[in-house]
Amino acid sequence: MSFLLVSKHFQVERESLAKLLCPYQGPVESLELPLGYVIYASSLCEIKEDKFSLKLPRGHQQEPHSAWCEITENQTRKFLKLLTDPFGQCPLWIFESMNGLIITTEAKSLMAVVNLYDEDIDRSQILQKQKTYQWKSNEEICTVRPHQPGESPFKNIKRVRSGAELSLDLENQSITYTLKPYPWNEVPPTLAPGPSPDGASEEVLEYYRTLLETALTTSLKAIPATPKTIVFLSGGIDSSVATVLCRQRFSALSTQSLGTRLGNEFDASDGISTDLKVPNLKVIMQDQELFQAFKRVIYENELTDGLTAEILLQLECLSAQTKGEGRQVVTGYGADLLFGGMLQHKAYMKATGVFDTPSLMERALWSGEFSPFYYWKRGQRFFHLFWHPSVVRVGMQIPTALNFCQDSDKHILRSLAAQRGWIQSEKAFRSKMSMTNGTRVHEILSGVLGFTDPYGYQEKTRWALTYLKAELAR
Repeated sequence: MSFLLVSKHFQVERESLAKLLCPYQGPVESLELPLGYVIYASSLCEIKEDKFSLKLPRGHQQEPHSAWCEITENQTRKFLKLLTDPFGQCPLWIFESMNGLIITTEAKSLMAVVNLYDEDIDRSQILQKQKTYQWKSNEEICTVRPHQPGESPFKNIKRVRSGAELSLDLENQSITYTLKPYPWNEVPPTLAPGPSPDGASEEVLEYYRTLLETALTTSLKAIPATPKTIVFLSGGIDSSVATVLCRQRFSALSTQSLGTRLGNEFDASDGISTDLKVPNLKVIMQDQELFQAFKRVIYENELTDGLTAEILLQLECLSAQTKGEGRQVVTGYGADLLFGGMLQHKAYMKATGVFDTPSLMERALWSGEFSPFYYWKRGQRFFHLFWHPSVVRVGMQIPTALNFCQDSDKHILRSLAAQRGWIQSEKAFRSKMSMTNGTRVHEILSGVLGFTDPYGYQEKTRWALTYLKAELAR
């Protein structure tokens, strides 16, 4: 589910491209557009030739909490409009040289273009591998600091700011960007009436619970009513709420939980699935399987951040276990970012350099942790219940003091689940180990890589960057 759009002077090796565009095996379709442009797309895309349009994945309805991209041409056939989901889960990259313009969803696809810089194909083939990827310095890429959406690790390839709308003038080979504010950049509406929102009165708590419930309902209704749906369930409050709400909507629901030789949270996930009478598949991954998944998500999502790759390898392992039985997956991913859970995790804060919720959210857009290629290759779609703009807006309005009150974190979410009878109170307020502490994937991965620090995220970032560079130099 990827595309490569090139202007007429570029020469593309189709056989190579078929291995570089998700799902990384042929065939690749092509279509000539007006004014000499050609678009190449994997077979999982939906292409209409009469008034050209491209949709990836097939049949998407522009759901705001799932990855998608859409390209349409205007009536004059001289302009293309490119849209992605609001948070840019589907990335876009832009390359420009004297030969023209390239837009693609995967930077790795440029390896199939044999004349990026020179119209003399024979000569340019000699230079291509030296010039395709001009990396920024390792120090600039790896330094722990807040990152902005749209930062690229390359000097010569631009990354489009997440969620931007592009208008491509085919005749003049120029691009106009329309940037929309993120929910955390918008001015929030008036806070709750009554006592100070810094307090924890029942009136204030209920006000925010109701806002969050409404937003979660909106998010749930935006997920297609596909009968077979899977929820990745750890037993924590985020995935448990996702499971409870999906149980109300989908007739054939199942869950999956991950474990390793060092740890799991199967008791917690089984407790939720048993209450809901939903089957729960327990997946235990071996050390080398985790390492192979680590490498796959680095390459497929083009990650330069070790922490992000470590988190995603767990989703990759679960995705691989669906075995064609479920093409639609719902997760509780993103709630830790939204409700301040990660702000309390010292190892995460040290590894990322963020300092508040907006910088957390922007880092998530930069890191590629929501990029879809590792599951798109299997024809799957992921829907992140808490990553809907309505939920994000509510989350940004909840005062920090109310996320951490009455001896619990994510208090509004936990008390909502308990008050509405979604989850038993003791389970709703159960503490869960954050990041990978429940499965202890971080320890296993450090051991496989030869690192003494069980977290070692700076070392994992340098390893990930070295690995990606090597893969893109083949």
